[in-house]
Amino acid sequence: MTSATRALALVMVTAWLSAPVATAAFVPDFNGVWLVVQLPAFMQGLAKSGQALKDVEVQVTIKQSETIISSTQRAIDKKTGKSVPPEFPTTYWYPDGRDIRSVQPDRTVRSTRTTWEGETLVIRAVTIQNGQAIQTYTSRWSLNKSGMLENSSTIEQPKSRPASDLMILKRK
Repeated sequence: MTSATRALALVMVTAWLSAPVATAAFVPDFNGVWLVVQLPAFMQGLAKSGQALKDVEVQVTIKQSETIISSTQRAIDKKTGKSVPPEFPTTYWYPDGRDIRSVQPDRTVRSTRTTWEGETLVIRAVTIQNGQAIQTYTSRWSLNKSGMLENSSTIEQPKSRPASDLMILKRK
């Protein structure tokens, strides 16, 4: 091996050893069954009025992989252990940032993007009517210091003040 070849090899090895190592960001594990311990304000009003949630436990089942996250909510009668109305459809999110569009019955379009911002799952859904955004819904899911799952949601509409709410869940 010539001195030039050795020098080139040394440069290549040094560059390889000093290159930054790509590391994946930490993604929290939301998998499992969660019990709602703090209802959003609109549901608290229903519970206080006696219209719903009196003898009911609200459960959220989350299934999470690298490519898809699903959330299924259901209300369980505390006495019988059976599901009670209303039935909620399973919601699916794709945390790679792709734009998922759906046309609603009233012909509005809902565009949803889901991404990880650090350790927080952020879901942004924009409702569009006649080419104009009429509502933006942002939901931020993260684990707090106690290991509880927090869902902070904000709804923004033109000419209105943003409305925010918080739901807190604990693992069952």
